[in-house]
Amino acid sequence: MAEDGRPPGAANRHAAGQATGLRGVGLSLGYSADTLSDLPAAIDAAEALGVDSVEIFLPALGVVIDGRVRPRALAMMRGACAGRGCAITLHGPLSGDLGAEAAAPLQAEVVRACLETAAEVGCGVLVQHATVAQVGRGADFADARRRERDALAALAEDAAAARCVIALETMWARPGERTATGDEIAETLCAVASPWVGATIDFSHSWLNAVALGVDPMACIAALAPHARHLHVHDSFGRPATFRPWTRGDALAFGFGDLHLPPGEGSLPWEALAALPYAGPALANLEVDGRFRHAWADSVSWARRWIGRSAAPGAAPARADRAAAGCG
Repeated sequence: MAEDGRPPGAANRHAAGQATGLRGVGLSLGYSADTLSDLPAAIDAAEALGVDSVEIFLPALGVVIDGRVRPRALAMMRGACAGRGCAITLHGPLSGDLGAEAAAPLQAEVVRACLETAAEVGCGVLVQHATVAQVGRGADFADARRRERDALAALAEDAAAARCVIALETMWARPGERTATGDEIAETLCAVASPWVGATIDFSHSWLNAVALGVDPMACIAALAPHARHLHVHDSFGRPATFRPWTRGDALAFGFGDLHLPPGEGSLPWEALAALPYAGPALANLEVDGRFRHAWADSVSWARRWIGRSAAPGAAPARADRAAAGCG
């Protein structure tokens, strides 16, 4: 296994992207792997598309229950993932929140169990959602960010032992909530100062959050790019809902929210995003909704071209040192 979590066979599939730290194209299996029984066939189907990695939504598999790893389930998962020609990355619980005051010990236990799973399966990245806090009660958001920073610093040793990067994902918040922008997450990562704690840049989440807060989306993402260890690539119109869409189909019809469209089907500025200095090593992981499964193959081809543009002449060079990342 390569140091960034890639198996040797996948290490040079897309060397052109290495100029900016992007190492290949991944695909989130989503609910096509909703049980351990589904997992082998779901990985087979993804590998047939020629991806460099697959991302498994770990909570769906029942490998981690009550903050503990189930040995029999872990053995089944390990068997499904063994001998693959692609790398495996993991996504932790959607309700994972290391800044939450309630059940803080349990949140950390679940992350440790996910890291234990990653070590056994050989996963190089664990995606962890950034904290989302209620606003309007004094210093709640600042307190949540402090708790998250301290928890990440404490978990960095566990991540190092597992040889798995905790990649904190940019989020977007509902009305009455607040989550960190890219530049704020960069501040947290500078404070943690561990090579085993980095960022997952979800472009749609980042854009929606910045628009809702009235700040510059591109500047927020650019500030985080030097910390990127994983990318979630999918499209939207960066348009928070102005009224309630009653169904997912309604949200699609009106172009509201986080739509997980195939890249190029929304309005995110992919050419400008390709030019940012992604330090990596990072995978451009496609998180395209299952209703667009018919477009997954085209999305993989699109992502390879996008990585190529990120390494093209004129693209910003990637630098991984702390000064280049804005850490002083």
